[in-house]
Amino acid sequence: MEPMLWTIAGIMLAVAGWAGWRPWRRRRWLASRAVLEDTLKVCYQALRDGYPITMDMLAGALHTAPREVIPILQRLERDGVLAREGHGLSLTPEGARMAVSIVRAHRLLERYLADETAMPAPEVHTVAHRQEHRLSTEEVNRLDAQLGHPRTDPHGDPIPAEDGSLPIQPTMALLDWPVNKPAQVAHIEDEPESLYAQLVAEGLRPGLPIRVLERAAEQVVLLVDEREVFLAPVAAAQVQVQAAETHPVIEGIRLIDIAPGARHTVVGLDPACQGMTRRRLLDLGLTPGAVVEIAMTSPFGDPTAYLIRDAMLALRREQAALIRVSTREVSA
Repeated sequence: MEPMLWTIAGIMLAVAGWAGWRPWRRRRWLASRAVLEDTLKVCYQALRDGYPITMDMLAGALHTAPREVIPILQRLERDGVLAREGHGLSLTPEGARMAVSIVRAHRLLERYLADETAMPAPEVHTVAHRQEHRLSTEEVNRLDAQLGHPRTDPHGDPIPAEDGSLPIQPTMALLDWPVNKPAQVAHIEDEPESLYAQLVAEGLRPGLPIRVLERAAEQVVLLVDEREVFLAPVAAAQVQVQAAETHPVIEGIRLIDIAPGARHTVVGLDPACQGMTRRRLLDLGLTPGAVVEIAMTSPFGDPTAYLIRDAMLALRREQAALIRVSTREVSA
């Protein structure tokens, strides 16, 4: 019986150790830089949207219990970034500055991940949220310069400038936009993820010119790149639009629309293609007059390999959609 007793004792000690380990990890997480910065960011967004900061709102955003929010708020108050204002809470000037810097880091990371990696669009927000707390101010500024100082993130949200200024972007819900009036996508909400993935799959992105052809109780019909897109109202509600900007007209069709084996010449890049992505595509030889054709398609449809200037180039669907080519094929 003695070996069995030792085994039972060992199991009991392991369980006790695990029971003590979990609360310690929880306390460490609640005091981490990530949680404190996430709380500041949630407070900033609530105040910007005109909502009061409440315990239930913070608990929901942090995926924790309201009682665990109390020590977080006490810590932020001691640090001088959160202050009591009457019966509510507000950010101090230092707290607002820190919150904007976190928003800036997050949106620049999203821009980088969307433009420069093969990461699926629905995953960009989650990865940027994990990484935003690891960057210093100097690293964020270097990333901004590297990207060419982009104005918006992949969802259309404005990116704060280095001085903390955040431009106000007047938009309107797609469901309220007049039928047959030219517009462009200004913002696409990235939650819930399933609806965001559906909108991305339909080719919708900030800066894209669109037109509402029909709006009914069961669907919204859009004209996008000379094709009709059908959206359920719940999906259309995720999209904000604004008056269409005037850009030089780029003739031709999108690179993603050419047939396998067909050869076309590059006409130009979509005006929405800016910063590092534009420079990279030009450096890769995607300049007007270059001949391009599909060389190989992925079993999953993305990315696609194109042959251009005797070189093989793999492009994701979102990148190829920014490249305009001639409507007519060219001979070999």
